[in-house]
Amino acid sequence: MVAVALTILGYLQYLDGGFRTVTNREILGTSEWEKKRRLIDFSQTLYSIWSLVMLPASAVVMTGYWLTPNVARSGEPLVFFLAVGVAMTASFLGASQMGLLVGLGGKRVSFY
Repeated sequence: MVAVALTILGYLQYLDGGFRTVTNREILGTSEWEKKRRLIDFSQTLYSIWSLVMLPASAVVMTGYWLTPNVARSGEPLVFFLAVGVAMTASFLGASQMGLLVGLGGKRVSFY
């Protein structure tokens, strides 16, 4: 049951449309600090808004999954699946922030 829930939530990372990759390319490809700053601000704003969308979306998805017959028969509480949804969403958002380090040339910082 948990593996299926994690698989479903694993697709959340693809819903951003690749904005982080595109902005990282632009940040790395320009030498103008002002343009880099605008891209960073745009990216951070986008992901802040995106987190406000993804948290309720993961709750809805996990509630729907919890209502399926197999999971309902298991007796696991809804709060467990909501916690899994929040944890996966937080993990995705953390990974997207680490992705910004690629554009800033500081990826090694995330591995210390």
